Amino acid sequence: MDCIHCHTEIPEGSQFCPGCGERTSKSLQATATSIATAQTLWAGHPTLRSFEGAFFLSIILLVAAPIVYGFAYLSPVAEWFSTIQDIVWSTAASLLGLTNTVPEHLLANLISITCIVLACALLIRSWIWSRRIHYRLTQEHLTIASGFLTRTHKQLPLTSITDLKLEQSFFDRLVAVGTIDVDTSDSAFDSVSIHGIASPTDVFDIFSRVWRNAATLKNNASE
Repeated sequence: MDCIHCHTEIPEGSQFCPGCGERTSKSLQATATSIATAQTLWAGHPTLRSFEGAFFLSIILLVAAPIVYGFAYLSPVAEWFSTIQDIVWSTAASLLGLTNTVPEHLLANLISITCIVLACALLIRSWIWSRRIHYRLTQEHLTIASGFLTRTHKQLPLTSITDLKLEQSFFDRLVAVGTIDVDTSDSAFDSVSIHGIASPTDVFDIFSRVWRNAATLKNNASE
């Protein structure tokens, strides 16, 4: 049997070409049928904390809500709230035909509720987007599934990986997330990044160990 890439003769039973190191056609077929049952060594998706802008803003809004409500009972802030509230309510009452009686602590209540609603909306949006991408690592492949209504699956053979790098910005380290950048020789992948994963150091160690094992098996098979 000859290699479909470089046409070098491949010994019977070999999974890799001794000339170019690529997998044989039979090996690719066997791999395709075994991917679904392959043992999952790690699986995950971007965490909610990885959406740092939305995450930190949500925390600020959730903290601000009770503070604003509490200020409505403290002097002199309570007086400022009352003055602003009277002006806003009188204007709204004249335009909308509302009663001139101002509800107690209306402005503080509105601000607090608005902060909580915005925070919840940001967290829910981030959670939905984090579920759009799913990563799965086996002994032979990294599978990346993306999409929400329409799902796309891409599989990267670990033997095509040339380098791994873990990146953590200052804010990443604050919320304990990170991104693994993968350099690959596979032309089907322009670039591969595993974004926003929790426990990034542990995942990077697992990824590195599995990648080295796959590279060792490939080198042994091609010798």
